[in-house]
Amino acid sequence: MKNQVWEYSGYEYAERPRVLSWEDERLEIDKILDRWRMPGKKGFRVRVSDEREFELVYDEIAEEWNIKLMSDTK
Repeated sequence: MKNQVWEYSGYEYAERPRVLSWEDERLEIDKILDRWRMPGKKGFRVRVSDEREFELVYDEIAEEWNIKLMSDTK
């Protein structure tokens, strides 16, 4: 399985991430720790249930998510 993000889209697309896959694991996002906007991008720092933290950046032009592991407590 390719690393990917499933998001909630309400009043705008990719409003907030809900689930991500990382190295063949499906991980529920427990908490959004931070969020930011850049031209053409949306960024999130999230924590999953096993306490790992990820940075997720959605590129609105390329229509793709970039995922980066920020802390690994596993």
